[in-house]
Amino acid sequence: MLRLLFFIISLVTPSLSMISLNTIKGTGKSESSSKKTPVTILVHGLDSSSKTWEKTMPHLDGPSVAVDQRGSGYSPLGNPDNFSQSVLVEDLHQVITANAPNDDEKVVLIGHSLGGRVVLGYAATYPDKIAALVIEDMDIEERSPTSNGLVQLKPYDGVFDRQRNSKESLVQALKEVGYPDSFVERALGNGRLEPNAKAPQSSTWWSHISPDFRKLCYEHVLSTSQGKADCRTLASLFKEKKIDFSIHVLVAGKDGTVCIEESIQEMNEILGDEQLTIHRYPNAGHSIHSTEALKYQETINDIISKC
Repeated sequence: MLRLLFFIISLVTPSLSMISLNTIKGTGKSESSSKKTPVTILVHGLDSSSKTWEKTMPHLDGPSVAVDQRGSGYSPLGNPDNFSQSVLVEDLHQVITANAPNDDEKVVLIGHSLGGRVVLGYAATYPDKIAALVIEDMDIEERSPTSNGLVQLKPYDGVFDRQRNSKESLVQALKEVGYPDSFVERALGNGRLEPNAKAPQSSTWWSHISPDFRKLCYEHVLSTSQGKADCRTLASLFKEKKIDFSIHVLVAGKDGTVCIEESIQEMNEILGDEQLTIHRYPNAGHSIHSTEALKYQETINDIISKC
């Protein structure tokens, strides 16, 4: 029986060099045994936020925390000159250590799309905090900004202001920097553009979408070979028997996936069948957790149960 999912908007206390990240917490389903269920940490991709997990979290076994990465959702961008994958990893480490503070506490770590590359980097950096790693519809291929046919950003000055005085001005601003009309309309429909929840007394509108985050992630994460390096780091640690957790790559259907099959096979060759399990969802779109929700939840709960 599902318990009520309590959404708790919280700020994770940062170190001096970090920023405060916004998170959403969920209680999920009742635990069916005396075994303590690890916390599940959920990390979104580009043009998204913790909101993408709102319908998933109530159906997961045990507690969960969804993160707004810097520059996304209600988390600030910080200094764009300091942006890197390692900074995103350290941001995530703040969240994980806040929710699993003891040395022996581990988490089930899930990343969708770009978030998959971030969680892979986290696992390679802090493997002792991982109970299981889930990468949803992402591979380790190097990707240029022009590899995405949906959104091609136009040049703009400074940092994009995600708060605007009206819905109309926010919609117009996103279109001006390159987001297609259809994309913006979908964002309105699923709450990625909404009245500013951080300033409810005002009439301002807020964008969970950040063109700055998109641009910086392509420059410093997706276009690099770090994904391959992180896979090799994990493979070495497994070989030396320093760590032992399962890695799962979830691949959407051919019409929805962003994964390149050769890159998925490269991950399998690097990590090996004993550590890596590839799950395929032929009818799913890129966001498997939304388009094949029941099968996705079954997969994740099975992974959680084995931790």
